[in-house]
Amino acid sequence: MGSKLVINYKTKKSNDTRPPQIDRDCWFCYDNNIDRHLIFHESQNFYCALPKGPICDDHYLIVPKTHIGNQVEIYQKEQMEELNEIKKMVISHLKEKKMNFLIFERFIPFKFQKAVHLNLQIIGFPYEFGFEDNIMKLSKLFLDQNSSRKKTEGKNE
Repeated sequence: MGSKLVINYKTKKSNDTRPPQIDRDCWFCYDNNIDRHLIFHESQNFYCALPKGPICDDHYLIVPKTHIGNQVEIYQKEQMEELNEIKKMVISHLKEKKMNFLIFERFIPFKFQKAVHLNLQIIGFPYEFGFEDNIMKLSKLFLDQNSSRKKTEGKNE
């Protein structure tokens, strides 16, 4: 049998002064309880942070401060320009270290809400290896992480 559904029609008053949104439990929204010690750069609408579980030493995140699901939802030209400037900053850092890079947007659906939060992942890897070799290594890392997470989730059930 499925879970019991409980409906409570009473509303509680909240001390939260933020506008009501679906982002209160989001791991990436800046106004929530995020790990601020991982943030190394902030702009008006975005922040750059180190991930909690990096796949290499040069793994960075670019995250909007407010709840934006993906890059397609960035409608304001100024916000897109700001995002591009931050990408250039991180890429410049990687080039100074003589590194190639891979940028991708990770789609993370949350079980507790219907929304997702944009986070751009930038991963640097040394020039000395071929681009294809590094992509294969990164793919293997992601697959290994995914399979180990599924094994862990299976033990917890």
